[in-house]
Amino acid sequence: MNFPCTTTTHQNRCAQPRWMSALQSTLEGALTCDAGPYRALLLLWLLGLSLVLSSMPGRAAAFTGNFLLHDPSRILKCNGKYFMYGTGPGIPSRISTDLVHWTEGPPVMKAVPAWAHQAVPRATSEFAWAPDVFFLNNTYYLFYSFSTFGSKVSVIGLMSSPTLDPQSPGYNWKDEGLVIASSNQTDYNAIDPALILDAQGELWMSFGSFFKGGIQLVKLNKKSAKPISQPF
Repeated sequence: MNFPCTTTTHQNRCAQPRWMSALQSTLEGALTCDAGPYRALLLLWLLGLSLVLSSMPGRAAAFTGNFLLHDPSRILKCNGKYFMYGTGPGIPSRISTDLVHWTEGPPVMKAVPAWAHQAVPRATSEFAWAPDVFFLNNTYYLFYSFSTFGSKVSVIGLMSSPTLDPQSPGYNWKDEGLVIASSNQTDYNAIDPALILDAQGELWMSFGSFFKGGIQLVKLNKKSAKPISQPF
């Protein structure tokens, strides 16, 4: 099996990217050795990987600055800057003007709201989890989860602000309260929210974890960003 190369000599793999040479060797080995009933699946997986990698630019820009975040949200642009949010005390943020160099921004909140602590009494820290940010109705909505590891006693909360830019006069994150909760009696876990508008313009939120209920979907009101259906 041959891959595109800058030379017509198949043996001259030094002219290929290293990942391509390694992948080619693996594919040739799968074709000649007995990989059992999984050989076809292995070949399909490797072929798909090769197509993805071959479409990538030869060199990607290296991130600089303070760009590390756990459970990062989607990246949104506001006032010519890019913003993303992640798991941590008060929901930490990162800011960039070019998507390459990142700086640390202020947390969304000083502390997790009291109502969330009351709903999840075992959570004694101010760590909010896996936020997602969404722009709708000229407002930025930030959904986050609050829980403890391995527990279904969890909540997804909501914050809103007219802008993401801390330097903007209107910058102010407002607590919008509970979106959805789970408990030991539900088969799902109210964590890891993700938002999407469907083809008809309806707003939906997916959420969930490894518990029996898995990933759930709930329809949200486009004005309040609160549920108008039962999760399923």
